[in-house]
Amino acid sequence: EIKADAVVLAGGGFESGATGWTGDTWTINSDTYAAASGSKKLWLVGYGENRTEQVQQRITIPSGASSLDFKLRVDSAENTSYSRYDTLQVRLLDSSGYVLKTLGSYSNLDESSSYRAKSLDLSAYAGRTVTLQFTATEDYSAQTSFLIDDVAVR
Repeated sequence: EIKADAVVLAGGGFESGATGWTGDTWTINSDTYAAASGSKKLWLVGYGENRTEQVQQRITIPSGASSLDFKLRVDSAENTSYSRYDTLQVRLLDSSGYVLKTLGSYSNLDESSSYRAKSLDLSAYAGRTVTLQFTATEDYSAQTSFLIDDVAVR
């Protein structure tokens, strides 16, 4: 059994900046929005223009691990309650960059004024080394900011 505080990924709270993460790591910051805890979080897109940003980290999921937990806040200026214009995908990739599984997908429809705890099932990949990737894509109008903090494997 794995302890809840076992360190599987580096910098899950983003307080040490890009430590452990690759990709668009300038998106780890303390600007504008508060973090769920500490001072820094991952802030993907939010420009109101066509753009994709992503960060990833290679991790080995321990046997016995069951979930990827994180906190997510979505701030959106999209004025609709039925269309997914801007999206965040949480994916696992193999060593060649092939998508093994999309663990979760969120959009401007998940807008919230505070962080919400998310838990995604990792059990099928326990014992494997994979790349965990957060990818946000925004369309040409009305910003949506995806704010992520406190990422952990449990």
